[in-house]
Amino acid sequence: MRTYKRGFMEEKIREAIRNDEFDLYYQPQYKYVKENNFINLIGAEALIRWHSKYGVIHPTSFIKIAEKNGQILKIGEIVLTKALNTLKEWNEIEHMNKLDLSVNVSPSQLESDTFIPFIFNEIEKHGLYSSKLKLEITKGNETENFKEVSNTLFKLREKRIKISLNNYGMEYTSLETLLNVPACQMKIDKIFVKNLTMIEHSLEARQTISSMKEFAGKNNKTIVAEGVETYFQLSTLLKIGIIKFQGFFFEKPVDKETFLKLVETTSCEPLEQFI
Repeated sequence: MRTYKRGFMEEKIREAIRNDEFDLYYQPQYKYVKENNFINLIGAEALIRWHSKYGVIHPTSFIKIAEKNGQILKIGEIVLTKALNTLKEWNEIEHMNKLDLSVNVSPSQLESDTFIPFIFNEIEKHGLYSSKLKLEITKGNETENFKEVSNTLFKLREKRIKISLNNYGMEYTSLETLLNVPACQMKIDKIFVKNLTMIEHSLEARQTISSMKEFAGKNNKTIVAEGVETYFQLSTLLKIGIIKFQGFFFEKPVDKETFLKLVETTSCEPLEQFI
């Protein structure tokens, strides 16, 4: 039965690729500016959604299957092309042309010989400054040759494409890995942010996040907290010195049109506005 379900899903994914059923939602990312006590919208993370005849399907329902059978390579190309289309649109709008756009990239994509030629060609075709594109990298349990993958990351950085490490503190714990990957940003895993509100884990979470911030600062990397859902979490992170955030406390992932409206109406707001 499990094999049948997987085969059924694989066929549906193939249909979705043919029928262009994958689309992007955008979750805003914010930065706190202490001088005026404002929260500024600085970019977004592009998140894939599958608009099937059964409704909108979250990536947790199909990404692992796509990873195992190789469909993730084509899906990844679709996501990057759509993301670059969005960046091109933003670049032509004065109040949006400074926003960064983050895109998740799987280990399988980084290991593929076609990845570098594809992304460089797409950036050139779209006529974009590659510095506005940020690739969020998840280490992945299946990847045993991450040192080789890091060579791909260095090639991306040579083209000024930004690299962000996802799941900082969970998957990325080795100093060797952290120091040998050309990342300019690290994202604190949301489990640590969640644990800030858990009595039995709060102190440990604060100490861990403080250590992460110190490490990032010493190595010239910015740090972002994802999964911020409450004002308590936000205020605690601010006290620790974390100033970049993403999470449902600010906004859930939204479609392109809604994101455009958000930028127009809430790109720079007093901190009190979010309380």
